[in-house]
Amino acid sequence: MDINAVIANLGNGNVTTGNITTGDIHKETNVANEYREEFMRIIEELKREIETLNDNSSKEVVDFIQEETKKDSWNKKLIKFALDTVQKTGVTLAAKGIISLGAKAIALLPFV
Repeated sequence: MDINAVIANLGNGNVTTGNITTGDIHKETNVANEYREEFMRIIEELKREIETLNDNSSKEVVDFIQEETKKDSWNKKLIKFALDTVQKTGVTLAAKGIISLGAKAIALLPFV
């Protein structure tokens, strides 16, 4: 989204604004949706990997992430913290798939 704004104080305390354009907002929404869909696919794959390890703590963390992503506005800090936790569990359990999936999800997080 492009936002171009001009704000000028003319010296007498008045502020005048120029034109504001939003660019192609539909294009941005579609890109964000594609990232969200990819993010959700990764979370589903991560859940399947964790279920094979039978690790209840990591399963709860992924369940938390899935609940958070059902909201209109995601708390990305909490999701990143949760993904970091899952990755550390992957290191502890020597589960390279979990580490890789966690890294992919974290990389997509700023775009969703």
